[in-house]
Amino acid sequence: MSDSNRIIVIVVVCIFGLGILVGVGELLFGICWLIFQPVFESIKSKRLEKVAKKSPLYQELLELNAEYEFKPVKDTFTFTTETSSKREYDDFDFDAQFGVICEKNKKDFRAYADDVEFNNKLLSQYNREYNRIKERAKPHSAEMSVLEKNKLCPVTTVTIVVQVKYHSPKFKTRLNKSNKYDISRVGVTLDHAAKMRKEYHARRRFIERERSLMTESLRYEVLRRDNFRCVICGATAEDGVLLHVDHIKPVSKGGKTEMSNLRTLCERCNRGKSDRYYEGELN
Repeated sequence: MSDSNRIIVIVVVCIFGLGILVGVGELLFGICWLIFQPVFESIKSKRLEKVAKKSPLYQELLELNAEYEFKPVKDTFTFTTETSSKREYDDFDFDAQFGVICEKNKKDFRAYADDVEFNNKLLSQYNREYNRIKERAKPHSAEMSVLEKNKLCPVTTVTIVVQVKYHSPKFKTRLNKSNKYDISRVGVTLDHAAKMRKEYHARRRFIERERSLMTESLRYEVLRRDNFRCVICGATAEDGVLLHVDHIKPVSKGGKTEMSNLRTLCERCNRGKSDRYYEGELN
């Protein structure tokens, strides 16, 4: 073996050995840290306890904390939906599901929103008084650590997690995705849902009222006006067709049951027209 090759081998061996030493060192450090970390934490905790007993600022903080009573609120709620197919999983509508969840839990969610709002208002006042105490402590001192450790930290926002899962029949594929919503969106979502329900019921009442106005007498007057003939194809009962009285603008789209919005159609033309209506065009 030539001298240059010996040098290369020696360098490689040294690098390999150094890598082993570093790995062993990191392993030993990790083991030592696991063993001695509880000891260090215990020493630190006892030191902070001694500081707290002697600290007038800490006593002030305890008195301040006793004056404030924040609402106990859970900060996260997770709602999970299991889908039966990959397509259902891919097409999952988070906003729609959030609306359903809000509707089912609206009483609790409104209470959580009120509690969060209460905590936020009270916290701003608490922080002002806390900062007056904190600014008298020496920065980065043990006393400062005691104050920060014992500061009240109430829940000031609630997160609603909407989660959807899917797994294949033999569990070979597992999918999971989620979307997060702030509690502040609950009110907007519920108000929108209430508005939609109100509009839906108003529309149903309108449709029922307009359909009830279609009397036998009115139907006859429409047929008579149109000469008992389909106004689109011209067919009559003599051609073996059944004549219908059609709303030009469908009731479902706001059309009224009045002569100007009614016409005679044969069954075929009426079925073909269905509930179509083109604003400003010939219908």
